[in-house]
Amino acid sequence: MFAQAFLHKPVLALIDEPLINFDPIMQRKVKDYLAGYVKSGGTIFISTHILEIAEEICTGFAILHKGKLLYNGEISELAGKKQHLAEFFFSQVKDD
Repeated sequence: MFAQAFLHKPVLALIDEPLINFDPIMQRKVKDYLAGYVKSGGTIFISTHILEIAEEICTGFAILHKGKLLYNGEISELAGKKQHLAEFFFSQVKDD
């Protein structure tokens, strides 16, 4: 299904949990493919519950909680706050 999604080279791809059910080798290949896809001008929106994955492969992020947009920003902002995405996420949802 992953290959089918990119076969026609869409300008925009929406992907839910892109690394689920892949072994570590395939996860690395998918991450590298997505990075190259974006570098070549494509745009990808990823939905994931694994915040470390989002922090590793995304440039921007949004925090949605209980149907509300709580925050929208760039991953690079987190370095200035000296926080990882998971820590920042919990500061926004307040362990709710």
